[in-house]
Amino acid sequence: MTENSNLDKVVERIQDFILEKESKIQSDVIGDHAYNPRNVGRIKDVEGFGIIAGYRGARCISISSSRNKEN
Repeated sequence: MTENSNLDKVVERIQDFILEKESKIQSDVIGDHAYNPRNVGRIKDVEGFGIIAGYRGARCISISSSRNKEN
């Protein structure tokens, strides 16, 4: 067995372990959306602000476009 095939097996076992633990703390739907995201890509003329509350604290995301407002 080569070093790469040993590493591949270790990585596969770690991935299986992680997936098993995740399946115990989240639903199948959440797991499916995490591994197969549906809302990816670019949004035209976006302006907004959002806060994502994460596992270890909050992170802010600010998004703005370069267009001028007419208000």
